[in-house]
Parts: sequence; C-alpha cells; structure tokens
Amino acid sequence: MIAYHGKPELKTALLADLAWHREQDKLAQGLGAYWREGRGCAIGCVLESVRKIRKAKTIDHNSHALYEKYLGVPQAIARLEDSIFESFPVELAQQWPERVARAIRPGADLSMVVPKFLHWLLSNPDGGVQQRAKQRPQIIPSIQTVIDLYGRWIDGTTPSATEWREARSAAAYAAYAAAAAYAADAAYAADAADAAADAAADAYADADAARASRSQERIRQADKLIELLEAA
Repeated sequence: MIAYHGKPELKTALLADLAWHREQDKLAQGLGAYWREGRGCAIGCVLESVRKIRKAKTIDHNSHALYEKYLGVPQAIARLEDSIFESFPVELAQQWPERVARAIRPGADLSMVVPKFLHWLLSNPDGGVQQRAKQRPQIIPSIQTVIDLYGRWIDGTTPSATEWREARSAAAYAAYAAAAAYAADAAYAADAADAAADAAADAYADADAARASRSQERIRQADKLIELLEAA
C-alpha cells in the first residue's frame, strides 16, 4: 500500500476539496454520524471529497477502511485522525483534515507510522501515560513490556501474536497499554490515544486543569502524528 496510490494529483484534488468543506462550514464535530445533511466529521468530509473526485454517486462515509482503498492510507491512521478531530478545540479541528492530508507524501509507505506513534504514546516522558505511571508505579512494568515490543517491531523484528496477547493481559490495569498491545490494530490505535488523554486528565482533581491537560495531550498527539506522516 502506498499513499495516494503514488498520484500527486489525487493529493492536490483532495486538499482543494477539503479546503472547500472548511470554507463552506461543512466540517462539524459531535454530529453523531460521519455525514449528516451535507455536513461531516473529518472522516465524513474526506470520504465525501473522495466521492466527488471519483465522480461516484454514493460512498460509505462511515468506513475508515476506505482510506486504504481510495487513498492508500492505513485505516488506523484514519481512526487516529477521527479521534483527534473530535477532541480538538473548534479552531484546530477545522484545519485538521487538511493538515493530515498535506503531511502525507504521495508514494509514501505509511505502514510503520502507527507502531511508531504508539511507541511514542507510551514512552513520551511528557505524555499522559508516563505522567500517570509516576502516580501508579505498579503499572510501569506492563507499560514497559508493550514499549519494548514496539521497539523491537520498529527495529525490524515483529513480535509474535503470543507476545502481544501476553502483554495485553499483563496491561489489563493500564488501559492505554492494553489497547496499544493489539499490535496497532486499526480498531485499537485510537482507543490507546483516547486512554492516554484520559490518563493526562486523571492527574488533576480540578476540572479546569484536567481539561487543559487532556487538550495538551491531544495537541501533542496531533503534532507527533503529523511529524511521523511527514517523515514517512
């Protein structure tokens, strides 16, 4: 799978149509659906743009898997894009789909983006996971086990299904590590990111401080995802 199926013109067309969605106030958070009455979330608007580019009558706006079919982008990345979009402040959310699309180079191999993202998510000393681990040292070994598995994968040795399963079981009390231990499965990458944001917020009893910490964690996640996409 290669990004944009190696076609720069596909990226150009997508960015142009996503800009139109933003300018026409078509992007919306919290719709309760990916596409409703001419407006959509990040995924809904991207797939509506794909429909228009392909001159198709219909498209399944709910299918993250269509990122792979039509854009050459792993659906785990689509799920992360979706999750971050819904948790962003409005002004950042409006720019987010274009920011993701722009960061991806036509022809890039994005297969290692999510493993690298999840390794960073768990190991980043400033992130929610490590900050939470400082308060609950008993979960540090299970988190480190998952970090080490991703480190091996990134270095070129793919851990076995048994190793992932055992790590997942050991991380049962650290939701962010347990979700990440599904070996970058598309359905769980976003869950790990969500749990990390919750971990950042849990460090604070004050509601305003918790919201601010969760927001900062999401911004860190967004910046890291863009960094990895640009580097692929």
